[in-house]
Amino acid sequence: MQVAARSRFARLRRALAQNDRFLSIRMLSSIAVYLVVAASYLQARITDDGVIYYDFMRRLVGEDVDAFAYQFGVVFWNLPFYVLSRLVRVANDDDRIEHVLIGALGVAVASTAAVVVLFYVSWRLIRALGLPGGPGAILLTVFGSPLYYSIFQTGLKHAFDTLLVSLLALLLLHASGRPTTTRIAVALGLVAAVLITVRYANIVLLTGVVYVFLRRRELSQAYVASATAIVAATAILAFPLVLGIPYGLPPAGTAAAGEPQGSGPALLGREPGAPPPPAAFRLAADQPAAPPTSGGGVDNIGSFQLDFLAPAKMLFTVKRGLFVWTPLTFFGVIGYLLLLRREPRHRTFLVGLGLSALSLLLVHIVWGAFWAGGFSFSQRFLTALFPVFVIGIAELLARTRMLVLPLLVACVAWSAFLALHHFYGYDQVSDRDGADRIIELYRTGEEDSGSFWDERISGPVGRHWGAYFDWLGLSSRNREAG
Repeated sequence: MQVAARSRFARLRRALAQNDRFLSIRMLSSIAVYLVVAASYLQARITDDGVIYYDFMRRLVGEDVDAFAYQFGVVFWNLPFYVLSRLVRVANDDDRIEHVLIGALGVAVASTAAVVVLFYVSWRLIRALGLPGGPGAILLTVFGSPLYYSIFQTGLKHAFDTLLVSLLALLLLHASGRPTTTRIAVALGLVAAVLITVRYANIVLLTGVVYVFLRRRELSQAYVASATAIVAATAILAFPLVLGIPYGLPPAGTAAAGEPQGSGPALLGREPGAPPPPAAFRLAADQPAAPPTSGGGVDNIGSFQLDFLAPAKMLFTVKRGLFVWTPLTFFGVIGYLLLLRREPRHRTFLVGLGLSALSLLLVHIVWGAFWAGGFSFSQRFLTALFPVFVIGIAELLARTRMLVLPLLVACVAWSAFLALHHFYGYDQVSDRDGADRIIELYRTGEEDSGSFWDERISGPVGRHWGAYFDWLGLSSRNREAG
């Protein structure tokens, strides 16, 4: 029996060592690194638009709450995790664990799970393009792009949005190779439909889908994909009306679900006696939700305001510029263009995906007044361009034989530095601040390396893992009590 067990273990070890398998040692290590970092900083609090999605989801499972329909597609991913959290709540006979709403914790797990699944979809995409270095490229891009901030803001939709766009990219690659296959066109349409319900602006992603089919001279398949997307999205968007849930935003002054009246409309998941929320949540709680008659945020008809410079601001400014806050994305775009030039076999796909990405950038001309996305880390409206970035990073790593790796790691370190200051805050933090303000903190002596370590690394990480050990009964305090 021992010989058989050793033989099975040896086979498993050989299988894990094969880098052409998803569950290789390198991939498992990359996912483990992400999960450790996520667990160290995970925030099971729900803010801003996340409260709207959360109450909509609660209404779907029969809870008596005021709900509004607004870009609610992320609910389809979060709902199973929320249902499981309700079962935990019943078994636990309490709706909180360590000051945290169990429902909010379920949403945090859902967001983290979306990123883990993204590792698999991105690996399939990179592998189909014949690029090596999938685990490393994916991990670098997760931490070096705006997606990194989903660790801190788990209640929002960016992780699921990014997962769907990556799935769309993978299907688009298959469509470029098999353009006559109707089921791929239908699948593209269905994914695009859900993307539209997640964020209305995502309708422009169909630009690349149509291009690929037209480039392959398959007009009928372009029609199938587009018609499927429009019909399915319309049906999904009509669903709230059937349930009597109105479209719009909550009225100003409405307390968030699970919070006492007057605690602020945009902060969910804490109770009196809990540690004070970080800057991102404090600012959110201080800002009243927009009334239904207002324009609200981006993607609302009432917020139309043309600004032809908005795309440039979204990429290059110190306030929220994608390439300034997350410079790894700049190198990802460079790598993507190099692959486009080098690889004629997949050029139709690469141009199509590039057109979708460019369309998503340019559509923000329409909502130019809100290009910064409020108190946003980097450029959150471009988080879903992850497949462009990860493909480009994989190409750069392959071209340079890993020589570019130190530069990419430095980019990740820079983005993490900004993210930790942005999230945990500093004196007189404001949503008007840019990356230059964070650098100024050190130039003027308002911050130093010691406070950075204590307040943003050792302090939060220690509190998180201490809470985990307490919950598992493994802390020294629990052992002494036992």
